[in-house]
Amino acid sequence: MGEIIVRRVQGDELVRVMHQLTGYAFAASPPMADKAEWEESATLRHYATCLALFDDDEPMSCVVSIPMQQHVRGKIFSIGSVGEVAAAPEGRRKGYTTRLILDAFRTIYDAGQVFSVLYPFKESFYERLGY
Repeated sequence: MGEIIVRRVQGDELVRVMHQLTGYAFAASPPMADKAEWEESATLRHYATCLALFDDDEPMSCVVSIPMQQHVRGKIFSIGSVGEVAAAPEGRRKGYTTRLILDAFRTIYDAGQVFSVLYPFKESFYERLGY
C-alpha cells in the first residue's frame, strides 16, 4: 500500500477516473463503454462533487454526490445524494470505499446539506455506515 490520497476530481481527470471505475462496475466489460460517449454524459456532472481515492496515483475508488432538495415534514431541505460508488478490483477489501464514502458525507455536511440520500448496491455495506 502506497500513499493514499482522497481528492475531488474534475475535467479530464474526472473522465479518466470515473470512466475507468464506473465503466468496470456498472457496465458489461470487457469491452469498456465508449469513452467519447461516456465523456459526453460526464459533462452533465458539472454540479456534482466527484471524489476519488488514489493509492500511489492509481484510482481505486470513486463516489459522486449530487446536491438536491427534499421536502421533509413541511420544509424544504438541501440534501446530498450518494451514488456511483465504484471500486477497482485490486482496491477492494482495503477500506478504501468506506473511507471515501465517509469523506463524501463530510463534504455533504460541510456544504450545509443536512440529509443524505443513498442509491445502494449492497444494503449490508451501507448499514455499517449508519444507514
